Amino acid sequence: LFRSSRELHFYLIIPYSILLLICVFSTNTGIFWRFMVRYLCYVYLVCCDQEECYLMKKNRISLSEYQRAFLSRIIAIPSVGGTSEEGAPYGREPRLVLQTFLEEAKAKGFRTGVVGDRAGWAEIGQGDKLLGIICHLDVVPVGDGWDSDPFSLCFREEERGKPSMYARGIVDDKGPACAAYFAIDRKSTRLN
Repeated sequence: LFRSSRELHFYLIIPYSILLLICVFSTNTGIFWRFMVRYLCYVYLVCCDQEECYLMKKNRISLSEYQRAFLSRIIAIPSVGGTSEEGAPYGREPRLVLQTFLEEAKAKGFRTGVVGDRAGWAEIGQGDKLLGIICHLDVVPVGDGWDSDPFSLCFREEERGKPSMYARGIVDDKGPACAAYFAIDRKSTRLN
């Protein structure tokens, strides 16, 4: 997969070292773990898929039609906290995005559930060991400065020629939640 140990060092070891520094110098260890989860998903994609690795090195965004459609659906739900109601303590839209995410995971063979109407979970596989990835699907209010619909996934070329995705929640935390789901789904599909 990697042409040399130097390439392996650049793509895997250096980012890991940077994350460890963040942990050491950060008073908020939650920041470290949030980045670590994203890094582990990245390492999985790089190490397990030749084509995905090539596309990442070429600075291209590679999503299947299914992944693009699912991510777009999750982004499209304006899950800003709202008025509490029965079954939806954080508001109707945060509950809808959680329900949408879990229904999709269930359709792909995951076992799912909701705890106290406040948090959901999806799991696949069996055994004594468990990998937990903690994400959230609510977003902060939109605010000013958007030149596109914040709840519509938008792909653009950056000034430096690198592709980027724009939408409310694409970085915090709907995008990473979907990336973790895609990685686990891909891994479980390959194991079966």
